[in-house]
Amino acid sequence: MRLKKYLAVMAAGAMLLGGCSGSSSEKETATAAKTETAAESKEAESTAPETTAVEKTSETEPEDKGGFKVEGTKLLDANGNEFVMRGINEAHSWYKDQDGVSLKAISEAGCNCVRIVCGSGQKYSADAVYTLKTLINVCKNLNMVAILEAHDGTGDNSIEMLEEIADLHDVPVGAYNIRANGETASRSTTANIDIISKPDGTGIDIRIRPGTKNESVHIPVVLSKSGLKETVYNDFFIGEDCDVTIIAGCGIDNCGVQDSRHDGVHRFFVGKNSRIKYVEKHYGSGDGAGKRLLDPRTEVTMEENSTMEMEMVQIKGVDSTNRTTVANLAAGARLVVHERLMTHGEQTAISSYTVSLDGDGASADVVSRSVARDHSYQKYISRLIGNGICSGHTECDAILMDHARVLAVPELEANSLEAALIHEAAIGKIAGEQIVKLETLGLTESEAEEQIISGFLR
Repeated sequence: MRLKKYLAVMAAGAMLLGGCSGSSSEKETATAAKTETAAESKEAESTAPETTAVEKTSETEPEDKGGFKVEGTKLLDANGNEFVMRGINEAHSWYKDQDGVSLKAISEAGCNCVRIVCGSGQKYSADAVYTLKTLINVCKNLNMVAILEAHDGTGDNSIEMLEEIADLHDVPVGAYNIRANGETASRSTTANIDIISKPDGTGIDIRIRPGTKNESVHIPVVLSKSGLKETVYNDFFIGEDCDVTIIAGCGIDNCGVQDSRHDGVHRFFVGKNSRIKYVEKHYGSGDGAGKRLLDPRTEVTMEENSTMEMEMVQIKGVDSTNRTTVANLAAGARLVVHERLMTHGEQTAISSYTVSLDGDGASADVVSRSVARDHSYQKYISRLIGNGICSGHTECDAILMDHARVLAVPELEANSLEAALIHEAAIGKIAGEQIVKLETLGLTESEAEEQIISGFLR
C-alpha cells in the first residue's frame, strides 16, 4: 500500500515531464494522486513526526481544481490559461535540511515551478510518502508546481547504472556506443576495441584487435520519439584468436500515434580461432497508438575454427518484427543460435535463419523456443545447407495459447554425401498434467501457466 501511494504521488509530478504524459492511464493516476494528497494531508500531518527542514506557510491547502492538459502546442492549467514553465532545480536528495530556504528563494526569484530531485531507493535514499506530500503542499502554498523526479537512474551516467536499467547484468566492462533517438549519446573505446562512425553517418565500425580476450562491447539503441524511423549499419571486424562478448539490442518506447521503427543491419567478420558471444535483445513499451517495429538483419562470415554463440531475445512489446540471419561457415567453424520469443495481442514475428556449412568440419545448432499468445502470429524459417563434411541441427519448439498461430518451415539442403542435417519441430499447447501438477503445489491455473512459460523460455 505504501508503495502504491508513493508511485501515485510521483506520477502527479511526472505528468509535467516528457514521455507518455498524455496517456489516459497516467492522467487518471495523477488525478488520483492529487485527490489522495488533499484527502490524506491532515491525517499525514497528525501522524507523521515533526520536521524542521520544510516550514509550511499555511495550515490550509490551496483549492485543487484539477491537473494540466495540452491543447495543440500549449500547456494549459486547470483554469484553461496557458502555463509557461519558469523554474529552477531543487537538490532535495542532497540538501534535505535546506528545502524550506531553497523553495522560498526559488519562489521569490519569480519561478512558477520547481524540479525537485528525489530518491527512489536505487542509489539515493527513498523519500517517504509524507515527505513528498509535504514538498507538494509547500510548493502549492508558494504558488509553484512541484515536479518530482526520481533521480536514481537519470542522475547517473555510469555504465553500472545503465546496465541496471537496461537489464544487462554480469557482462564485463568494456567498449560501448549508446545510440538514442537517431544520435550517438555516448561512446567509449579500449586499447583493443575501437568504434568508428561511418563517414556517411549510417552506423559504426567496431574493430577488435587480434588476440583480444575477456573484453566486451555494448551497442544499445533507444527510441523514445514517436514517428522516428531509422536504418543503422554496424560492421564488426574481429581479429584472429579473440574471445569477446558483444551485447546489442533495441528498446522502443512509443507513446505517440506515429509508428516508430529501428532496422539494424549487423555484419560480423570473425577471424580464425576466435570465439564470439553475441546477445541481441529487443523490447517495446509505451501506451501510444503508434506501433513499435523492428526488422533486424544479421550477416555472419566465419573463418576457420571460429565459434559464435548467438542469443536472440524478444519477449515483450514489439508489434512487428522480421528477423533475418545469414551465416557462412568455413572449415571447422561452429555456430550456435538460441532464439527466445514471445508474442501477444496482434503481434507478428518472423524469424528466418539460413546457414551455409561450406567447409569440412563446420557445424551449426539453431534452436528456437517461442510462446504465441492471444491473436499473435509467428513464422520460423530455418534453412541448413551442407556443402561438405559437416553437421547441422535446427529445432523449433513453440507453445500455442489462446487463438495464436505458429508456422514452422524447415529446409535441409545436402550438397555432399558427408553432410548430416537434422530438423525437429514441436508445436502445441501446455500439457494439462503439467498445470495440474503445479496446482497441487498451491498455484492457480494462470500462475501455473506463467511458471511453465518462464521455465520454457529460460
